[in-house]
Amino acid sequence: MMQRSFLTPTVIPPVLVTEKKIDSLHEKSIAITQDELGIAELLKSQLEEIGCKVQIVANLPEKCDIAIVLDALIKTDSVDAHLAINHKVFTQARIIAPTFSEHGGIFITVQNTGGQFALTSTNLANIYSSGLSGLVKTAAQEWPKAICKAIDLEMKDQTLDQLVKKIVYEILDCSAFQKDLTNLQNQTTNSVIHNSINVNTNWNETNKFFIECGLLSSGERITLKMVPYEIFPTKLTYNNESVFVVSGGARGVTASCIIQLAKQSKAKFAILGRTRLEEEADFSKNAYSETELKLCIYQHFVSQGKQLLPKEIQQYATKILANREAQQTIKTLQATGSEVIYFAIDVQDSKAVNTVLQKIRAKWQHITGIIHGAGILADKLIGQKTDEQYNQVFNTKVLGLKNLLDNAQKDPLNTIIVFSSVAARYGNTGQCDYAMANEVLNKLAQHEHRVRGDNCVVKAINWGPWESGMITPELKSFFAKRSISLLPIDQGTKFFIEELHSNHPATEVIIGATLQAKHEETTHLSQKKEKPIIAFSVSETSHPVLTSHRILGVPVLPACLALEWFAQAANVLTSNLTKYCFKDFRVLRGIPLKHFYEFPEEFNIYCESVESGYLLKLIRPNESIPNYSVHLLTNSHTFHHSPLNIITPEKSSSFWDIDDIYNDPNLKNNSERLFHGPDFQAIDSIEYITDEIGCGYIKGVLTKPWAGVWKIDALAADGVLQLYHLWAIRMINKQSLPLKFQEMIIYDNKPYEKKLKCYFEAKLFSTNAFRGNLDLLKEDGQPYLSIRNGECCAINTTR
Repeated sequence: MMQRSFLTPTVIPPVLVTEKKIDSLHEKSIAITQDELGIAELLKSQLEEIGCKVQIVANLPEKCDIAIVLDALIKTDSVDAHLAINHKVFTQARIIAPTFSEHGGIFITVQNTGGQFALTSTNLANIYSSGLSGLVKTAAQEWPKAICKAIDLEMKDQTLDQLVKKIVYEILDCSAFQKDLTNLQNQTTNSVIHNSINVNTNWNETNKFFIECGLLSSGERITLKMVPYEIFPTKLTYNNESVFVVSGGARGVTASCIIQLAKQSKAKFAILGRTRLEEEADFSKNAYSETELKLCIYQHFVSQGKQLLPKEIQQYATKILANREAQQTIKTLQATGSEVIYFAIDVQDSKAVNTVLQKIRAKWQHITGIIHGAGILADKLIGQKTDEQYNQVFNTKVLGLKNLLDNAQKDPLNTIIVFSSVAARYGNTGQCDYAMANEVLNKLAQHEHRVRGDNCVVKAINWGPWESGMITPELKSFFAKRSISLLPIDQGTKFFIEELHSNHPATEVIIGATLQAKHEETTHLSQKKEKPIIAFSVSETSHPVLTSHRILGVPVLPACLALEWFAQAANVLTSNLTKYCFKDFRVLRGIPLKHFYEFPEEFNIYCESVESGYLLKLIRPNESIPNYSVHLLTNSHTFHHSPLNIITPEKSSSFWDIDDIYNDPNLKNNSERLFHGPDFQAIDSIEYITDEIGCGYIKGVLTKPWAGVWKIDALAADGVLQLYHLWAIRMINKQSLPLKFQEMIIYDNKPYEKKLKCYFEAKLFSTNAFRGNLDLLKEDGQPYLSIRNGECCAINTTR
């Protein structure tokens, strides 16, 4: 169900200080960052009286139990200084991210934006530091073992001693909450406890924990609450004399909205965008889908004697598609009768914005409205996000709006619309900078409304996920699994038009599905979901070798890596393992790593006790369908394989020379060779491959730059599958991927340092699938790996 909500402060119960809460803080190591008001020293003194180990630091240490960040408590009214606070606090969070994400802790920020998170603040400079709560809410999602809280102080009429006392109470509340959750988790099996990602979450019926907490001089505590509302639109007042400056308006959601506005008003639009409009090259004009376009780009540059990396092809395709979309938006706007001019500028550049606004006034005499929709995403976890990524995301949003407002102070504005996001309200994994920036935008809109009054429509629209814009197929699936409806384009644009002429006084509004209830469901202790026993993440940084395991340019998680993870999970479950006995290993869904070059993709292994061992499942976080599964047999229920009885053919020959079996980039059809790059080229030599059997020598993981400590020889495990690939190419002229292995034994719990010899047998059971058995032997003839009744299916890797 789609709905509108606005944000309002609501009073919450006071913290009750008890001996239990004080005891929960005893012996905790606490790091407090320096401030300009003297709060850090007073806070240190009071916490040491409780028995805490406290240090005041310029920058947080990597390890501590509690991190209290006071950097935002500065004396200056400089906008630039308060803007810089957002980045400074982000860097503090980045320092502790590895420890807090893995082991937990308490993370608290303290800001000075009026006690109501800038909803009523009249200090414009302070409002520019209001992004901190967006960071905290994102940290709460990324660090499920940690307790996170954003505190806002109303400084008026409160002494420092009074403020410090209230902060100590909030720290006690966090500490007791964390202790209770930890105890509850330890007492419950097969369960997961998530930290609150909804500011009004109850973790049980009697205790409430609030991520956002304002401390007022009246003694009240408040948090922010979403309240649904309805609007009763009045007549649209815009016409062909209305002049809108629209940032980011040539593409995506913003373009859809202004097209609808143009249809109803024929207003004039000056669009500011990053895309430089240019004539498209002839070679790509007839490629309409992204897949066709990438192929055209690949073929064009090959014909020019150039070889582009997949990442470069994607960038080239993205640029062409952006140019097309921008051109089409302008044509569509003009078709409604609206006048349109386009400027390719960076809205972060104040001088460039000023110059453009002067040109707009020269052409159309005045500017009556601003619609700020510009935005960039660079999703990375807090601990992995670079300063460059943060600055680009944050500044596009915040400096973009600041520059528009600063340079339009004398214009007769009757409309200011800011496109924000629910990421600001809830936080969002990988988007701390985006959440922070949108929080600042929300509060700047509140300020503009207070200053300009009812003569100017000011709205900060926190959009839920749309069916277009930045929503990828993966994100669509993510939201669908949480029963979060995507906002259809026609309904979203309808909401936009209605907000433009709404009679409701709300400024900061949230439009989309009823997200709050859905979030509440995930924050409780769940008795239904299994507890992950081990978690992994994969990216270009952590697993660079996977750049050598690509299909059609996209890195794909190999079965051998899933097998390695299952072996690691086996060691967690069963001590003193000397070999791994697996049954019914299944590849249920392939795993293309579409964001491999952008941010880590995460995976969990879940465990279920079954007869004779454990059922292990490899699943992406927040999904329910496994990608891989296997039955791990305990050592007391092992099976033993008899060696394969393979008779060497009289004439031993292979189908290829060894130097020619891996993919030649000049070949048009990848199925003629293996697709594996240098780090995955495991076949050392081939003795023979016939219609039924084969034999070859395989290199192990110790011969390649595969970082890490391995429980099995994952490269060798992939190498035997590569021999099956070659057999499939010989028999059906296609490569293959594994489907399942009925039985598998890995006889060693570590990689083998020398070459291994592989014997295999295979037989087609359909036109595109085959079954087989194989043994991988050490130099002395002892088995390293055995597979029985393995099934593979053909794949098409033709470009």
